[in-house]
Amino acid sequence: MLSQYSLNLNGSPAAAQHCSSGPELKIESGVICGVESGSVHIYKGIPFAESTAQENRWKPPVPIKQLPSDPFDATKFGDACPQLGPGNTHHIKVSENCLNLNIWTPSNATLDSKLPVMVFLYGGSFVAGASEVSLYDGTYLSENHDVIVVTINYRLGALGFLAYRDLRGNYGLMDQQEALRWVQANIEVFGGDRTNVLLYGESAGAMSVGLHAVSVPSSTGLFKQALMESNPLSLPYKSLRQAKAIGDYFAERLQCTDIDCLRSKSVKAIQQVQQPIEALYPVFAHRMSGVLAWSPNIDKEFVVEQPLLAAERGKIQTPITFGTNRNEGILFAAGIPTQDVISPTLYILIVAEFFGLENTVKILEEYQPVGNSFNVLARLITDYFFVCGNRHFAQQGNRKGLQDATYVYSFDQVSSLQQELFLSLGSENGSL
Repeated sequence: MLSQYSLNLNGSPAAAQHCSSGPELKIESGVICGVESGSVHIYKGIPFAESTAQENRWKPPVPIKQLPSDPFDATKFGDACPQLGPGNTHHIKVSENCLNLNIWTPSNATLDSKLPVMVFLYGGSFVAGASEVSLYDGTYLSENHDVIVVTINYRLGALGFLAYRDLRGNYGLMDQQEALRWVQANIEVFGGDRTNVLLYGESAGAMSVGLHAVSVPSSTGLFKQALMESNPLSLPYKSLRQAKAIGDYFAERLQCTDIDCLRSKSVKAIQQVQQPIEALYPVFAHRMSGVLAWSPNIDKEFVVEQPLLAAERGKIQTPITFGTNRNEGILFAAGIPTQDVISPTLYILIVAEFFGLENTVKILEEYQPVGNSFNVLARLITDYFFVCGNRHFAQQGNRKGLQDATYVYSFDQVSSLQQELFLSLGSENGSL
């Protein structure tokens, strides 16, 4: 594969001199021009698939064959995928032409360097997120740990996970997989080792990592090891039937009866319908599987089974590091609109709604309500969503023959955000 690329005199990857300044490379789809920052070369906004607009909407990503310009300006971030916009991404441009990635590599990397590669998937409950967020800048890791860092964009919300009629959803996961294929085909040109790829992510990104690791057979071989940061492993994914029930309601709200009609709608119209479904669906959810309205589903073809079930069935075949943060459920509890107070009655109703009446009595024995039960609910969510699920997953990886498959961490530092939430939401009823 590397025979098509040239080398400059110091042995680093090179291409015909098209760029006016900064580093340049020739990848499979054309020449890219990057920027140098200290001892790191940065290439931003590299398309790995075609636009997902119009006829490509709600279809698997189409691998890009030729860059839109020659050379391609890889000095600025590409568009993020359409989203309603969390606070930290309001300034980011979005469009359906959003399947692009960014790469940080040591400036002295050569074709022979074979550096480890880290591919990051952002979080955001599958409805928000962008690879250009400053938190995800790969300069420090690349400069100080001699690695190549890759961040990617993937489709979100209804545009990424709608299941309806013949649409089976999971398009955002397919985008992630296509980016991993791109890395396999191109990363050696940047000095990376395509056989030594770490796939890692946080929150929804960690959920995605877990799916690719044990529940998406077609992702096998695209990475060597995985890292999941704050994966709520006990949270089950919807069945395809459940996902299509949301899709039916979504189409009805858009006054559509077929896929062509949905594809004719503007992004703004789609988001106007997506948002109330996202907010209201958990109220009418199938217990825990309905917490995230727009998320992956178990379609039995691309995503074949629940990650915990897959782990129990011995599907952990690559090393996986994962873990939780202290009192991680506080952010979820804070998302419940309750005037900052969760009364004992409301707390019991929440437990019964999500865990079922048959489990409520036993749960209340261990997590007893108090005057303001916010902290109790936060502790329950932490234990159920994160601690117990992660421990169970780890136990499956420690079965005979899999002793080196799972590694678990626990991060106990109390963040300033957690402290502020506890002080404002009833710290007298609990402690960090």
